Amino acid sequence: MKIKLHFPPEMPTESCDCLTFHYNAQTGRIYLAINANYSTTYGLFNMYDYISPEAFEEKKENTLKFNDGLIAWAYMSEVAQGVFDEING
Repeated sequence: MKIKLHFPPEMPTESCDCLTFHYNAQTGRIYLAINANYSTTYGLFNMYDYISPEAFEEKKENTLKFNDGLIAWAYMSEVAQGVFDEING
């Protein structure tokens, strides 16, 4: 199965779930691949459009750290379709 990867600064065109890949500069390895929501409202992964600006301020530091290590992402809908296509042959 091939996954179409996207690389920052490209970001999703709409709010959606994505498979994100995160890099650790100290180890030189990808240390995390996770399903994370992308919010067009905030322009960040691991964030939702419905979060209020006040709640965003509370979560901002952790969310920015999550986004700092991002090196690639893929639309989760495409990943899921590829997995199910492989399962179903």
